[in-house]
Amino acid sequence: MTEKDHQKPIRVLLIEDNKGDARLIREMLAEVGGPAAFQLDWVERLSTGIERLTDGGIDVVLLDLALPDSGAEDTFTKISGAAGNVPIVVLTLLEDDDKAVKAMQGGAQDYLVKAELDGNFLKHSIRYAIERGRLKVQLEFLNSALQQRMEDLRTTTVSKAYVDNIIESMAETLVVISPDGVIQRVNRAVLNLLGYERSELIGQSGGIVFEDGADVFFLEADRRERRNFFKRMGLNDMIRSVETNLVAKDGTRVPVMLSGSVMRDESGAMQGIVAVAQDMSQQRLAEQQLKKVDESLEAEIHQRRSVATELEVTKANFSSIVEKTRDGILIVDKEGVVLYANPAAAALFGREEEELVGQLFGFPLTAGETTELDIIRLDDEKCVAEMRMDDTEWRGEDAYLATLRDVTERKRLFAEAKRTNEKLRQANQIKDDFIANVSHELRTPLATISNVLANALAGVWGVLSDEARSELRTGHTNAKRLASMVNNLLDMSTIQAGRVSLEKSQVDMPALIRSVIESAKAKAKEKGVALVTSHDPDLGLVFCDPMKIVRVLTNLVGNALKFTGEGGTISIAIQNGREEAQISVSDTGRGIAKENQERIFERFQQVDRTDVGGEKGTGLGLAIAKDLVELHGGTISVQSELGKGSTFSFTLPVYSLGAMLREAVHAEFKRCGQGNHLSLIILTFKQAEFEAMKEGGGVERWKQMLEDVETKIRHVVRRNMQDAVIQYGNGRMILFLRDTPKTGATSVRQRVVSALAPYEERCPFLVTAISCPEDAEDPDALVAAVDNLVEELATNG
Repeated sequence: MTEKDHQKPIRVLLIEDNKGDARLIREMLAEVGGPAAFQLDWVERLSTGIERLTDGGIDVVLLDLALPDSGAEDTFTKISGAAGNVPIVVLTLLEDDDKAVKAMQGGAQDYLVKAELDGNFLKHSIRYAIERGRLKVQLEFLNSALQQRMEDLRTTTVSKAYVDNIIESMAETLVVISPDGVIQRVNRAVLNLLGYERSELIGQSGGIVFEDGADVFFLEADRRERRNFFKRMGLNDMIRSVETNLVAKDGTRVPVMLSGSVMRDESGAMQGIVAVAQDMSQQRLAEQQLKKVDESLEAEIHQRRSVATELEVTKANFSSIVEKTRDGILIVDKEGVVLYANPAAAALFGREEEELVGQLFGFPLTAGETTELDIIRLDDEKCVAEMRMDDTEWRGEDAYLATLRDVTERKRLFAEAKRTNEKLRQANQIKDDFIANVSHELRTPLATISNVLANALAGVWGVLSDEARSELRTGHTNAKRLASMVNNLLDMSTIQAGRVSLEKSQVDMPALIRSVIESAKAKAKEKGVALVTSHDPDLGLVFCDPMKIVRVLTNLVGNALKFTGEGGTISIAIQNGREEAQISVSDTGRGIAKENQERIFERFQQVDRTDVGGEKGTGLGLAIAKDLVELHGGTISVQSELGKGSTFSFTLPVYSLGAMLREAVHAEFKRCGQGNHLSLIILTFKQAEFEAMKEGGGVERWKQMLEDVETKIRHVVRRNMQDAVIQYGNGRMILFLRDTPKTGATSVRQRVVSALAPYEERCPFLVTAISCPEDAEDPDALVAAVDNLVEELATNG
């Protein structure tokens, strides 16, 4: 097939009486090529197909053997006569392999099992059949032409010049050999095929070009053998179709089909032999290709039979699974009528399978959805099923596959667990409220008692005896300890209720730690414990709530003082990281047993270290520290070994634009509704123009412009100021749109671009919309998407 032929659609005649199979084949051809590659003519009867073939123009026939007007045994015989050289591909069912093979033995190019068809395999089979048919026709033509040419040479009597012209024009090679085995004449085809000049061959032994000349013409044999050979040739003037090789000048062997005849003079005396050889290179190549095709076909037949066997086994296994599964399975047609029900479905509805088939399903038919159904069985028992509906095919027709699972018990257990959880939540809430109320009520009288005792110790009401002073000092210490316990209880209640808000800012951690150390100096001096600090010299600012972190550090230092003996050391160190700082409080006390380290941060948990003078408390200090650190997005941990001391470490985010953005994204995401839709509109002024404007117009001017732009953006949104706008450095702004999906964000973006058009000439800008969950599945992914976008814009200007 030429390149031009490949550009034209292949015209396929489909003779098939099954409309479903015909539609499937049409869809397959459209999917792998469309009208540009295939043009399908479909007929349902053999007689109509024969008429179409008679009209011509068909490139390949797809034939179903079983047709309304012809039996399977006769169909191929009838169509092959009308098809001529048009290749025929048989379509068959799995059980019709033997009939298909007989059709191939009768001349069909291929056969295809309908159940195994797909678009690419069908396309390959059609092109393969056409090419194989073309090679077959070409081979038959070459053989016919050779026979005709030999016949013409033998029977035509014309002038010498005319004959010479014919000989030179022949496509076949012609060599004239004398009775002595010497080449007397060659035609142009010999020279073109073997690469010789004419002068290099005339007068040479025929063995120079005939590889096995001794066997064919006795060219290298002795005189007696040559005489015997020519004597035999005298009795039989012709050698027909001997396969041999010609030897080219470069030594290459060229396969040929050799024929020879005796050349006689007018008296009948033998003058020599005329040998005509047809180049069989292309034919040999075609035969090799046909052999490979036949081997491939046999392998495909074997494979198809194996696949058919596997399909039967798979079908049996699948049927067994469907019949035994605990999920109900129903096939429902497009009109809502049940076509199939497995035993589990019958049991779910409290009926027999036969009672369901043929009945209206009675529930919504929406593919791709999962719904819950309330089913009333015949015995009036109620159950709940979870149903998944999907599109499928049943016996060649579109249908629905309904999968039903009985979730009655699961729903009952879930409801019971929900009620239990609610009771526990209420009980926990009562407990927390009681602790909060009691703590709140105790705070004022405890403060009063502590103040009275402090005044008495200060001598406000006169000089105290040593015994009275000792008692008052003990009471004052216990009052302060009780007040600390009450404060811890109140703080824990506030944290558990989610009422703690962070007021984050840029914090100089070394300065904050110095203030904590200053507060602990008196107690450390009293116990004979040294306090030391260290930090990285290039430590940056930390992004945190300073009051909450003072509380964490005070708690950790207080614990270290409580459990470190005289002569010990407490060290506070700060290590700087790329995204977070790590603060560590280490002591040289007795340490904590490994089995206690896992629960030390739990509420109301205490580790017994009274052997070193530790005081009993509420067991809330470390739990509060853990909650406050985690509210900042950090982590807290302990490393300890008995006899060597303990190190408590926690992390806090280093101040950066990224940390600020992450904080803002997570805060806004928590304020979103149930849909969890959060969109960001990112405004970025082109950096080169922005920097030039800052330098040329002064700081106040570009700050005023940014304020004007922010006002414009808020005016465009008009959502009662509920959407935050943050400055993100270097002329960037980010607008947060809560409860806004991607489509809404795109609309807002277009309005922002229109509203800011007057600023485009002064300082060009880009406006981009990013949405969660459409562009990023969660808040962290949304932050990463913004960072990538900002980095890309900065790189590309």
